[in-house]
Amino acid sequence: MIQGIKGKRVLICEDEGYTIFAFRNALLRAGYDVVGEVNEGQAAVALAKQLQPDLILMDIHLGGSVSGIEAACQILSEQNVAIVVVTASDDDASINAALSSGACGYLVKPVFTNQLIPAIEAGLARYARVQSNMHPIHERQRNKDVRSNHQ
Repeated sequence: MIQGIKGKRVLICEDEGYTIFAFRNALLRAGYDVVGEVNEGQAAVALAKQLQPDLILMDIHLGGSVSGIEAACQILSEQNVAIVVVTASDDDASINAALSSGACGYLVKPVFTNQLIPAIEAGLARYARVQSNMHPIHERQRNKDVRSNHQ
């Protein structure tokens, strides 16, 4: 479970160089550890698996054949990690796609650095709440499975 904010490991998945630069600087100033930066969806999936970050900032529109939404879905199918989606799209379809992928937050560009950190902290808190609520469900399922195996 995520504990505290400082020192959290963040992977930035963004295709705009200036945005990467601005996000990196804001994150570092706030005490986060930026462990990687990628601009393509498939690279995001691979690097997330390799680095096991606490949080991923994911742009919907990344280079390559895998979108940010597809990358988020692939990542979340293999590991538990907080994902905050960042995009210039603010239409209902984009927001619904991002949140349906399992993202715990959504930011619309342009994102100012004074918006970034509060949004990340809210996303991490939301992720922690969801994970703590899921633990009893998984525990009940595991107990049910054990009982059914012993019958």
